[in-house]
Amino acid sequence: MWIVVNFLDEDAVETVPETWYHRKSKTCAWPNAKNRAKKLIEKRAYPNKLEYNWLPARMLGRKYGSLEEARAKANKAIILSDLSANDEYMSKKVTTKKQFESRRIESPPSLKSSKIYYLHLIFSAF
Repeated sequence: MWIVVNFLDEDAVETVPETWYHRKSKTCAWPNAKNRAKKLIEKRAYPNKLEYNWLPARMLGRKYGSLEEARAKANKAIILSDLSANDEYMSKKVTTKKQFESRRIESPPSLKSSKIYYLHLIFSAF
């Protein structure tokens, strides 16, 4: 099984084997040899204290049956998750459309109504 985690100190999202995440301490293992991380993830290598660091992390979403599905969810989490939040659940960013002021030009008053308004101004002055 695979999970998606948010490493809090790095503010990074990654797909890792479920065995790399410790729920109680809310930490996730990450290999010291960063150039080998991809292969270790794919092989679901079991973490040990010599070759891995345990970093603060939170789990996003649920467990996934395939690495491909988890990676797709990780990419989605990067877009949808508020990664700076400290809550335990993925919170979706709410995107709002900007409301633009209408710049429509109103039609000019008709000639007939302009004449009436003009006559009204002339006669009301008396």
